[in-house]
Amino acid sequence: MVPYLKYVWNSIYGPRLYRIHRSANGHPALYVPNGAEKTGDFFIKWMTTVSGLSYKISPFLIFMLYRRNFFNPEGFLFFVKYGLSVGILFMAAVGCRAMGRLLNSDYNTFIAVLEYARLGHNLDIRKYDFDMTSWPVDFYWSEGPRGDPANASLIRVGSAHAPPSLLSQVASAPRNLILHLVATSFGIRLLYPGTLGFIQTALFPHLLQGRAKQVEEQGGHRAKLRTRDGNNIDSMFVDRRGRSEEGQYLVVCCEGNAGFYEIGCMGTPLDLNYSVIGWNHPGFAGSSGTPFPEEEQNAVDTVLQYATHRLKFPQEKIILYAWSIGGYSATFAAMNYPHVKAVILDATFDHILPLAQGRMPDAISGITRDTVKKYMNLDNAEQLKRYSGPVMLIRRTRDEMITTVGPPNPIEIWSNRGNNLILSILRHRYPFILTDETTSYLEEYLALDSGTQRTTFVQSSGMEEDLCETKFQSFGNSGHQAPGAAGNFPLRLTPDSEEETRHLALFLLLKHLQNFDSTHCTPLPTRFFHLPWTIRQKEQ
Repeated sequence: MVPYLKYVWNSIYGPRLYRIHRSANGHPALYVPNGAEKTGDFFIKWMTTVSGLSYKISPFLIFMLYRRNFFNPEGFLFFVKYGLSVGILFMAAVGCRAMGRLLNSDYNTFIAVLEYARLGHNLDIRKYDFDMTSWPVDFYWSEGPRGDPANASLIRVGSAHAPPSLLSQVASAPRNLILHLVATSFGIRLLYPGTLGFIQTALFPHLLQGRAKQVEEQGGHRAKLRTRDGNNIDSMFVDRRGRSEEGQYLVVCCEGNAGFYEIGCMGTPLDLNYSVIGWNHPGFAGSSGTPFPEEEQNAVDTVLQYATHRLKFPQEKIILYAWSIGGYSATFAAMNYPHVKAVILDATFDHILPLAQGRMPDAISGITRDTVKKYMNLDNAEQLKRYSGPVMLIRRTRDEMITTVGPPNPIEIWSNRGNNLILSILRHRYPFILTDETTSYLEEYLALDSGTQRTTFVQSSGMEEDLCETKFQSFGNSGHQAPGAAGNFPLRLTPDSEEETRHLALFLLLKHLQNFDSTHCTPLPTRFFHLPWTIRQKEQ
């Protein structure tokens, strides 16, 4: 009797099952619900969607009901009858779905495997694709090095500041309330539209198909990671160790603001036979939470702990790869894991504020500025300055998203915020080469629209790549300073003349920047993905 009641309970409250990666006949297949489960599930999803929408627009609904004089005894009786009708319909839908599941042998087998997995035996659960909320946790952040109190803290840019006085807090309370409402209502969703339910619903078939390909064709290993703030991060790991030379390196992929690992930037390093791990931002698809900066930081930190502690990749074998706003997560990880092999940033900006102000009305520029600084302070440039390893930036020359002058006006490449990011890093690392004069010189190159113009600029500059390479490598072997090692930037390399300074500056820019003639969302071709240039050091 007890096992039967447990099956009934699981049929009522069990997760939605989407796909069986390895069915009884050995072939993958979509899970096919019977008519009863399908009908019940349709009404449950419909009522859940309507109730969620009603909650979000409840102030407007209350106002409209008040205007129509519904707040009286007759109106109260109407609400009671309406509520009872909805409740009965909902219970009937739940019962219909439960009955359908009880009669479905595939679902019963899945529930048995899930119950076994919850006891700690989760190998067979990977045969199924189902609602991630019911997936057992595979890794807790406290299992990794951060679980040790001596290593628990993270470096966070801009986190240390003097607390405001009581009088200042009282005076600023109304404005702070407005900033909080802007950030938590529409602000974070404008910044990360991938959190919006209708986008996830529209993309769901593609996400399901993408996961199926990663698991069934590429040998992907899905895992649920618990962060220090209690969020659950949906991740996918493809292990290529022992299968290719590139497979010894793990590429950690950080997606854009509407990107998901199922259909995102994982494809490029996978095509090159690297080991790869992708993960979804908090609030995206199978990940819980909201992608505010601290939750993003904790998420990527947990992914890195999982990679180093559970998957056994040393930092020196990890490459951080990010597209668009994923650069924030990648640069934060680089700052806190300074020995990772390299950072590759595709279509990434220096700071979110200029882009936010360029897309919001001028009338609320003050609100936009203060909201970003208080709740969404994505400062990629400052974080990247605290990483001393090899860096490469891929700039998309027709990028319409990270330019401050663009659609509906023509795109102006000089306004691409990737320019600001690369110049900021080079100025920090090579202050005796990136002077005010050479920075202006490089800005001329960065403002050129076509590849032909850029090629002509380089050819007419007189810069000889071999001589510049020799200059840097000679310095690296001099023994005075070990360039590229953690903590050894800025580099104290002083050119011999103004001309040499310009040549070295242009050389550095070309070694750290690749131009991709593309818009923002085009998948990155494999020819652009390679380890960045670095100053080689003489082997001891």
